[in-house]
Amino acid sequence: MIEALEAGMKAGMTYSIEALSRVPKQFERLQVQDVTQSAFYAPFMAMSKTVNIGQEDVLRIQTEAQNIIKQTVLPEFLKHVQNDPKQRFQSKAELVEYIQDMIKNKIGPKMKDVIEDRFLTPEFYHVDVEPLPPGNGAMAYYSRASQDGRQKAAFWLNLEKVENFKKFELMSLALHEAIPGHHFHLTLFNQMYGFPDFVKNPVYDDISLSPSRVPFYTAHIEGWGLYSEYLGFEMGLFENPYDLLGYYSWNLLRSVRLVVDTGLHHYNWTREQALTYLTENTALSRRNSEGDIDRYITWPGQSISYKLGQIKILEFREQEQLHWGDKFDLKKFHTRVLARIGPLDELSSSTLEYDES
Repeated sequence: MIEALEAGMKAGMTYSIEALSRVPKQFERLQVQDVTQSAFYAPFMAMSKTVNIGQEDVLRIQTEAQNIIKQTVLPEFLKHVQNDPKQRFQSKAELVEYIQDMIKNKIGPKMKDVIEDRFLTPEFYHVDVEPLPPGNGAMAYYSRASQDGRQKAAFWLNLEKVENFKKFELMSLALHEAIPGHHFHLTLFNQMYGFPDFVKNPVYDDISLSPSRVPFYTAHIEGWGLYSEYLGFEMGLFENPYDLLGYYSWNLLRSVRLVVDTGLHHYNWTREQALTYLTENTALSRRNSEGDIDRYITWPGQSISYKLGQIKILEFREQEQLHWGDKFDLKKFHTRVLARIGPLDELSSSTLEYDES
């Protein structure tokens, strides 16, 4: 600035003395010891308030947009997916072939990412996909092979209700029922030593009648099944948004069950209340939901074991990761979880004890 004034003086171009007479005092007032007393300080303070106002408004708009998405966009999208012809199967044969291909050519090659090599043999990950006998109300389930080999392991599908199966739901279903879920778990367990035959071949007719029947540790078995769906992320199997929608839809169902089961058996909900809550908070069709609600009514507590079991297995995994740090081996952790069946509290202590030994 001074150089500019000097150049002006040399050229004979200067401000009048009247215009500059008060400038020295103005500079004196700007040279303050306390920065908060500066005339330039107030605008900066106002700027921080402006940022806060902006952040609050961004959050408000985002919240409103999320509410609109939740209330209108998401339900409409779920309705679209449920009714999309591309998500449906035209025949029973197409459905069976689709799942068989998924297990063999998509999931099978990725098992090496989460399972020890010694278990990567056909007996562990080959499972037959079979139609349920007529009259069975279930959508799908798994049954283990008998030890004498006369009954083969099978992934059962209700082919009387082909219209209820949607492609976007099947990756999670296959991970849960087949591999690395129930089929892999129970096949591996049946080959473990040290367990009596009556534990390896339980009678399931009245599994709720413990101790007159050998207990069926649903939280462990179904917890692993649900955890296997989570492993789909680590196996890179959710390749598109539809597969992800299927995963979150199934996972949401297991969380909704915690609410519905408690509502029915503690808060005296009616069947219709439970059915409404289930259909409004998942992507399940009303027809499938009706069968599920009747199951929850007649089998208290069973449906909540899936989510609680998964939560416990994830807790054990986090404990071991913290305990072992870089030495933690995910595949060996999975073997320890699978090589036993019992109360999850016992599983918690035995995993670390096994490592210590």
